[in-house]
Amino acid sequence: TCSPPPCPTAGLTFEWACYLPGGGVCRYDADKQKVTLPTGAVITVPLGEILLESEVVFEATVIKGKRRSVSQVTLSLTDALVVPIKVYLLDGTPNYVGSDGTLFVNAARQVRLTGGVADGTVPAGINRRASVSLSWSITPPALCGSSAEDKCIIDISTPVFVLRPGVLAAGERATIRLTAAGSDGVVSTGFAQLAVQINRGPTLGGACDVSPSSGLELLEDFSVSCFGWTDEDLPITYAYGVRVDSPGGKDIFTPFKIVDTAVLRLPRGQQILSVRAADAFGAVSETWQSLPVSVNAQADTANSPDAAAANEDAITDAVTEMEALGDYTGALAFGT
Repeated sequence: TCSPPPCPTAGLTFEWACYLPGGGVCRYDADKQKVTLPTGAVITVPLGEILLESEVVFEATVIKGKRRSVSQVTLSLTDALVVPIKVYLLDGTPNYVGSDGTLFVNAARQVRLTGGVADGTVPAGINRRASVSLSWSITPPALCGSSAEDKCIIDISTPVFVLRPGVLAAGERATIRLTAAGSDGVVSTGFAQLAVQINRGPTLGGACDVSPSSGLELLEDFSVSCFGWTDEDLPITYAYGVRVDSPGGKDIFTPFKIVDTAVLRLPRGQQILSVRAADAFGAVSETWQSLPVSVNAQADTANSPDAAAANEDAITDAVTEMEALGDYTGALAFGT
């Protein structure tokens, strides 16, 4: 299938191959000849006629003109009754699904999975509740720590598995598996798993700059830019901010926009400026830099009506902009 499905098969050619884990090709049990698989988006394979080990790999090559795409799936084989298990993501959909089925989510998101015996045909002798016990596991196992309650919440009665935000760093990956085991004397097995990877925010490959390098507080338009950000998930949007070091102050940021330059009017002093870059799915990267910009205090305006009027206009504009950004506390302090 395509990601996301459905997959239009018109104009596509499908080629299939069967391999053993060691790399050898699959062969028929009767004559030891290489297995030849049918073509098409959906095929049926008689596993009972093939010489197999504990695992088998099926590879599909999808061809359209001169373009080719390859995907594989590995099947684990067992003599026990296989219980169909299903695992899926709660609370909406992932940011996107990779070609191998990996769910990509943002770092701030809590990952909640649930699952159980899948609806549909269940092997004979399996009672959905009495004959099957379920257990969760995660790879690498150290992610949840020695105390699972710290970083993971595991409720087997539901069953639900919760991976708290921050357990995985950007770019890190974990595989969460729900396994069924037989009980009441029934020999059965089965599992389903999902791989989860934290969507990495944009990477800063360039530098930050501010122009001009000096000017008057609240009057000078300083153009701030950080260029060279890259990411696979376009478009990238940018938000610029100023670090406020005064007691009770908070950092102030512009809204996210596609343009990579912002015009700011700054208070006096050496400024620490920031840019936040977000990819199309909201994964954010941030850099703070003390840029060489000197913002000078304005001259005394007590005896200069024109300068005083300009000051008043500048302060009014700044307060209005803060209010538009929702920073009412800052607007009140700034206006005062």
